[in-house]
Amino acid sequence: MDTREIKAEIKMLASALRAGKAEFKKAQREGKWEEQWRIQPDCRKKSRRCRHLLIAYGLMRGLEYERIERPREGNEPDWVAVEEIRHVPTTA
Repeated sequence: MDTREIKAEIKMLASALRAGKAEFKKAQREGKWEEQWRIQPDCRKKSRRCRHLLIAYGLMRGLEYERIERPREGNEPDWVAVEEIRHVPTTA
């Protein structure tokens, strides 16, 4: 993927996450547990994908990992996923 494709996917995921978060909060206020259980796994999957896209995008632009996010023990990214994003051929 090139940086333009990554940036477009990040923007799409960010808007989907904002909408999902609002939907989740509404379900919480209304006490609809079934909806919360339906919404939360999708939001977590999108959030994880967005994090790895942001890391890959920053690394492709020449930033050090420490400048992209603050590393903490137990919160390491999945480097395999980051490398897959960085090295996906554009003609696939």
